[in-house]
Amino acid sequence: AVGDATLTVGNNGYGMLTISGGVVETIGDNNVNLAQNIGSSGTVNLNGGTLKTRRVVKVNGASGAMNFNGGTLQANAGNADFIKSGTTVNVGADGGTIDSGNFAVLANASIGGTGAMTFKGGGSITLGAVPTYTGGTVVEAGTTLKLSAAAMTALAANPVAMNIPAGGAADGTVMFEMTDSGTFTQAEVDAMSVTGTDASRYALSLAE
Repeated sequence: AVGDATLTVGNNGYGMLTISGGVVETIGDNNVNLAQNIGSSGTVNLNGGTLKTRRVVKVNGASGAMNFNGGTLQANAGNADFIKSGTTVNVGADGGTIDSGNFAVLANASIGGTGAMTFKGGGSITLGAVPTYTGGTVVEAGTTLKLSAAAMTALAANPVAMNIPAGGAADGTVMFEMTDSGTFTQAEVDAMSVTGTDASRYALSLAE
């Protein structure tokens, strides 16, 4: 753990942190700060392992990026601004995971890239911006993914699956919850599916 301190990547100038395994965690009210000051730049590469924090932030006028390529970003508290708007978020070929830690979190940055994203951890994860990544989406049992109709339409352009992990609870559920009254358009008939252990017992739920 980082301890009772903020983890700053890019204070005055450029900084980079690459995590390839294990767990890096900020404790309590401390955040991960990408780019601390105007004109600075900070990048976190999640190539493996887990980064646990309350919030990922950057200041206006600075450049902050989070690159998923096999790693996990996990919340250790509920937060309505878990990933600050304006942060560049990309997912690579090895994919990425956002774990709510059984909290309610809101990611305000758009997620782009060519890899697949997994959303897990129970609780709820709200996507506050329309995603542009193209590798597909997996939402694990017990997790609610909340998003606008436009964001849901964007996700459904690529495979979207509810996944019941091995040993998953019999009452595991996944819910896609619309955050507005827009129109959801599913581009492909079979783009949304249920997969995993004994998937026939489960249903994919869309709620508004």
